[in-house]
This record gives sequence, C-alpha cells and structure tokens, in this order.
Amino acid sequence: MDRSKVAPAAGNLTLGLVLLVVAGVLANVYSQLQITSALTPYGGEPVGTWLLAVAGVGGLVGLVVMVMGVYQLATNIDYLADRAVEAHDREVRESAASAVVRHEQAKAERAAARPTPDR
Repeated sequence: MDRSKVAPAAGNLTLGLVLLVVAGVLANVYSQLQITSALTPYGGEPVGTWLLAVAGVGGLVGLVVMVMGVYQLATNIDYLADRAVEAHDREVRESAASAVVRHEQAKAERAAARPTPDR
C-alpha cells in the first residue's frame, strides 16, 4: 500500500448513516400510511407505494456507502499501522548503528588510554 496520505472515511460513514436513517423514517411513514389507509371506511387501497420503493433504494445505497466508509477506515488504519512499524524499525536501526559507533569509539579510547609498556 503506497499512498502519500490516507483517504477520508468520515464523509462516507456520515452519508451512509444519514441515508439509512432517512430510509428507516420513510419506511416508518409508509407503514403509518398503510395503517391509516386500512382504518378509513372507504380506504384499504395501498397508498404511498413509491415511498416504500424510495426507502428501499435509499437504505440499500446508504448501506453500500457505509460499507465503503468502513473499508476506507480499515484501510487507513492498516496504512497508518504500517507507517508506525516502519518508523519504529528505522528508529531501531539508527539506534543500533549509533550504538555500534559509540562502542567502536569507546574501544579506540580505551586502546589509546592504555599505557604502553616500557622496553
């Protein structure tokens, strides 16, 4: 995964949630219309069938958009976790390299500080 920045997921999650809530409200309005239509003396015919169709399509679109948002969110988490691991590995390598340099410097200083035997 080679991206320069993460993809925003909040917009899709919010839009998907709003569409699902609106679809639920429309489906509830449809059921209320059916109840009131059935209770009227001359009613009984289905009313607002288009409302149920709009609610179904809106709910389906909302679900798809929300799944896309969750996918983007999971992808962003994976990407950021990979970057964190790479940064940690880089830090460990740099720390190990500087430790080797310090060890070599200390060894050279000890060798220079060692008294030379008089012959």
